[in-house]
Amino acid sequence: MRLIYSNSAGRKLYTRHNNDITERFPELDFALPQGTILDGEMIQADQDGKPDFESLMRRCKRSSKMIVFWPQIDRFF
Repeated sequence: MRLIYSNSAGRKLYTRHNNDITERFPELDFALPQGTILDGEMIQADQDGKPDFESLMRRCKRSSKMIVFWPQIDRFF
C-alpha cells in the first residue's frame, strides 16, 4: 500500500487516495528533520514473511498491534 509520511505541519500519514491514516499507525513516528516527506510502500508480512495485503487492509480499518513494515522509496528533505 502506498504511504506518504509528512512532518511539515505535524506528523501525517496519507494513502495514495489522500486518506489521512495517521491515527491508525502510531508506531510510524520517526525522528526526522522538520519538513521531511517520505513516499513508499507499506507492507504487513504473514507468519511466513510474505506480504499479506488483506491483513494490512484490515489494519487500516482499525487500530491493532499488528506489525507493519515500510520500505522507503523516495525521501524529500
